[in-house]
Amino acid sequence: KTKSIRKPMAPNDLLSTKAPGRQNQPKPEASVPTPEREVTLFLTARAMADQGDLPAALELCEVFLGENPVHAEAHFLMGLIYEALNNEAKAEAFFNNAIYLSPDHYEALNHLAFIESHRGNEQGADRLRQRAQRVGRGTMHRAPTKNYRE
Repeated sequence: KTKSIRKPMAPNDLLSTKAPGRQNQPKPEASVPTPEREVTLFLTARAMADQGDLPAALELCEVFLGENPVHAEAHFLMGLIYEALNNEAKAEAFFNNAIYLSPDHYEALNHLAFIESHRGNEQGADRLRQRAQRVGRGTMHRAPTKNYRE
């Protein structure tokens, strides 16, 4: 008896979602992130949130962030959704993520200032408001529909 020696897998094979021997079959559409799909996913999540369908918006935004973990606008949107769901702790965490990824995120700074003020921390709220003023009045971060990766 001779033992068969398996050919080592190439690095690309390790990352593949396809079973061995099925390399010629296309991947399911949902697992293939494309820029168009990603923009559509984010814009759909934002539209659902705007229409008040917060659970669906939250779910889509989570999927989007799974594929785009450094997208500041998606973190900001999650903060808005959690704020609307009265989950201040999660909202704060996502607003902080947005500011970490985009330090000049005017809207996230203002939402964090509101949270601090609501907690009675006027000194922290003032510091955040001043930072937002330095960023520039009227600067609004919006998710671009093209080339949105920063």
